[in-house]
Amino acid sequence: MTEDRIAAGERVMEELLGAVPETTEHFKELMAVTKAQVFGEIWTRPALSWRDRELITIAILAEQGGRERQLRVHLKAALRVGLTPDELKETMIQIACYSGYPAAFSSMSVLAEVLNEQAVDEIDVEPDADAAPEAR
Repeated sequence: MTEDRIAAGERVMEELLGAVPETTEHFKELMAVTKAQVFGEIWTRPALSWRDRELITIAILAEQGGRERQLRVHLKAALRVGLTPDELKETMIQIACYSGYPAAFSSMSVLAEVLNEQAVDEIDVEPDADAAPEAR
């Protein structure tokens, strides 16, 4: 891994995420690989915009479940690169079709929390909507 890719990754992280995340000694090597490979190599490829890459990343993280911390980071980045709250909401609805309603409701809840934190109110979702409504 080259210092150039690490530096490129740090530039992408700074612009995309707003900062290069702080890390502890335990995560130092993993963060170096992340900077170089994920952000310095993949995110700098020209075929997809950062907006497109964020939409893909969010869909994958939401579908997998158990990735709420990373999902939160990428939802904030998605808003930063121009995705709208409605586009993110529709992404969660699409996830319900292919990954199930539990994943969609959990992810929608994270989205609502992020939007509330950032004072974005263009979405009609309760932050604690982590379970499907009961059938009537």
